[in-house]
Amino acid sequence: MAMSLRSGNVSTARLLRQDLGNRDLTEGQILELAEAITASGAVDAVEDLIAELSERALGALAAADLLDPGHRMLADLAHAAVDRHS
Repeated sequence: MAMSLRSGNVSTARLLRQDLGNRDLTEGQILELAEAITASGAVDAVEDLIAELSERALGALAAADLLDPGHRMLADLAHAAVDRHS
């Protein structure tokens, strides 16, 4: 949400402040929020950040002096945390 707010789009910021957290939103209002967040570029920015940080973390893990079972377990956990399918 912070990235959507920082996008500089006044109408997106207003919409987020007005509707985010409102449990009484209609399906149409929820879709409008989702579209505004996506249009702000926040979703792509977060995905890029996840990719960058996970690549660095997996590189550090590969360089770590760990026994194979521990290394494999940590790598599996890291992938489970960041590899998502939509």
